Amino acid sequence: MSSRSKHPSSASLSIDTTGERGFVRLTDERSGRFVTRSFTLISTHERDGALLRAVERACTALGVDRCAIAAVDVVPGPGRFSAVRLGVVTANALAQALSIPLSVRGTRTRLALPEYGSEPSITQRRADG
Repeated sequence: MSSRSKHPSSASLSIDTTGERGFVRLTDERSGRFVTRSFTLISTHERDGALLRAVERACTALGVDRCAIAAVDVVPGPGRFSAVRLGVVTANALAQALSIPLSVRGTRTRLALPEYGSEPSITQRRADG
């Protein structure tokens, strides 16, 4: 029995966190069926864990086990600093943890790098007083 036949399906995952809402698309490569799930990237409180919850919801909706994810693709930017970093780091981590191919906009790579589009606007807080 091949390792391919142990899993009823294999899926590819696409991650895009470049806008105000993030999106994941999970495609069952055998049937061609896919689902898309979105999540907020605005509020830090709502953003915490939202990407992985969206992946989980997509897997459940498609009936695909997380371990059946066979490839991950990420849009590396440009976009908001924290949001782009979230998508790229998650894609890199999933590819590494599951030992699956990683691609950036469809081109295979060993490591995805973020494209922020501009310098982050991080400033030191002023002391009142």
